[in-house]
Amino acid sequence: MEPSNKRRTSSVIEDIDLSDKTHCLLCSNDLKIAALGSCGHSNLCYLCSQRLRLIMKDKACPICKQEQEWIYMTSNLKLQVSDVINVIDDFPADRSDSTIKYETEKVKQESTKEREMVCRYRGCRDAGKVFNNFQGLKHHMEKAHERTFCGICIKGRLVFIGEQKFYHKRRIDKHIEEGDVGGDCDVEILPHPWCNFCERYLYNDAALGKHLQENHMTCHLCGDGYKHFFYKDYKGLEQHFDKTHYLCPDKTCKANCYIAFSTPEELTHHTAMIHQGQKVQDGAANSLLLGFSNLEEQKTSHEKVKFKDREAIDFSWYFSNSYAVVKQKRKQNNRRQNRKDQKDDRPKQKVIPGHIEQVPIRSLHSPEEQIDLMYEYIKRHIFEILREKPPKESYEVQQSQIYQMYMIIGRQEVSKLAELNFILNFGVSIETKRKFEVVCKHAVNFENFSDEVFELPF
Repeated sequence: MEPSNKRRTSSVIEDIDLSDKTHCLLCSNDLKIAALGSCGHSNLCYLCSQRLRLIMKDKACPICKQEQEWIYMTSNLKLQVSDVINVIDDFPADRSDSTIKYETEKVKQESTKEREMVCRYRGCRDAGKVFNNFQGLKHHMEKAHERTFCGICIKGRLVFIGEQKFYHKRRIDKHIEEGDVGGDCDVEILPHPWCNFCERYLYNDAALGKHLQENHMTCHLCGDGYKHFFYKDYKGLEQHFDKTHYLCPDKTCKANCYIAFSTPEELTHHTAMIHQGQKVQDGAANSLLLGFSNLEEQKTSHEKVKFKDREAIDFSWYFSNSYAVVKQKRKQNNRRQNRKDQKDDRPKQKVIPGHIEQVPIRSLHSPEEQIDLMYEYIKRHIFEILREKPPKESYEVQQSQIYQMYMIIGRQEVSKLAELNFILNFGVSIETKRKFEVVCKHAVNFENFSDEVFELPF
């Protein structure tokens, strides 16, 4: 039977609509500037194409897998390869990769804006200033805005600097330990896993798994139920072999490493065959030499393995569904609580001084009570800032404004402050004021309110 000449294609490619020239194939965003490859496909946006080429070092087309000699960024979504192939060298080239070409300087500027080392903090006095390197940008963010980048995300997230998130310096630890919930316009970031051996954080479960496989060791005798139990090095694994399994005591076998067995019978056969020159009669010589004779049985009977050492660390949680949905569940619980508060017909709650963190604003039916509690939150938040901030010269102006705001809230009547217009006198933009109103109205408790306010340019 002669082989078929029909080209085999991936089932994934068969389901893709390549005729759609209005949306990016990878991110599904609108195609305003398309990346036309030398292979002829132009279904990727400029951002996804640059991520593949510059960050992931992948020059293959994600559709046909051909290596692209060049890519051409264009706003003309109907452009064909034949229209530019003869003049491709005449177009402006990228400063980092000369094989990336741009239709015009305007297209080049738009396509490279996410890669520029500029401050993206809203209201920055140095907006538009290009820093020489990442350290310069980071130093500016920390000194001028008390914001910083997550070093773990910088190394682990495969995006450009303009797509990286920045956090208040006092909230960076919370981001590392709890992650970011994400939303319609924001990316979800899971809690960063911690390697107990190296005492360092990794970006996500995939990065942790790769790190553990490359730098640490797991036991091949314990079965699949313990595949996420790891040891720092072979010394720890050898102790596990000796205490939990049956390690060959011979010096030569110890030097060769991994000569351990699941049962005493296997060790006996190994000793007789290797060290005493006897023949094994049961035909299981090959499996007994490596200790694999009963692995299939152990895969279905994990409880038979009882650890007698304390060298292993269990990383199973990071590879379970619990890790993947921990933030999503928390988000759903908050939404469920908000719906419950809206439907709650219980009598009105009173604000008890000293216990305002226990009363959700939404649970108060009276608008006057909601406004009153909202300003209790604001006053407490400002008071904590005044109490905790170090007395540095750079904070003098900001502290003065915060103190004045605190005094205004304390003296004015609630009816005069209902629209929060007073904060516009302190350089707060109207857009920030609107966001501030949303935070006040939707705060579940004081801790939630304080966290959200810290994320605003306020």
